[in-house]
Amino acid sequence: MRLPITFLYYAVDIKLTNLSDVKFMKKIYALLTALICLAVFTGGVSAAGEDTGYIQVYSNVNGALVKLIDGSGNVVQTGYISNGQATFTVYTTGTPIRTVEVSASGCTTETSSVSMPSADGTSTVTVDLSMIPVPSPSPLPVFGLIAGLCAAVYLLRR
Repeated sequence: MRLPITFLYYAVDIKLTNLSDVKFMKKIYALLTALICLAVFTGGVSAAGEDTGYIQVYSNVNGALVKLIDGSGNVVQTGYISNGQATFTVYTTGTPIRTVEVSASGCTTETSSVSMPSADGTSTVTVDLSMIPVPSPSPLPVFGLIAGLCAAVYLLRR
C-alpha cells in the first residue's frame, strides 16, 4: 500500500508493507493534524520572553540617528527620525533599554532616559536637538586689509 502525504509543501511518499505500518502512520497523521489545529486555533505558541512593546522617540530633526542603549552601555537598536519620530519594537522581558541617544550632523548629541514598555504598550520620549552655532568670520581682517591699502596709497602719493 502506498500512502502519499503532503505536509507544509513537502510531499512524502511512503510505501507501507504491512497492516501495523498503516495503523502507525494513521496515528502519526492524526497527531500532526491535531497539532496543526491546536496551533491555528490558539494563535500559535509563544515562547517565554517574546512579549513585545514599543519605544517611540520624537525629535525635531528629521534624519537624526537614534540609538537605544541598555544599562551596560551597549547599543541594542538603531534607527532614524522620520516625520518627527522613530518607533522601535522591543522585547519587554529582554535586556532593558535605559537610554535613548539622538544625534545629527551640525547638532548637539542629546540623551534621555526611557522606561521599558509593558507587553503591547508604548513608552514615549522626546529628545530635541540644538543646532551647533557656526562662528561667523570676523570683519576685522577685511577692514584691516582696506585700511592697509588706504595707508599704502596715501604713502605712495606723497
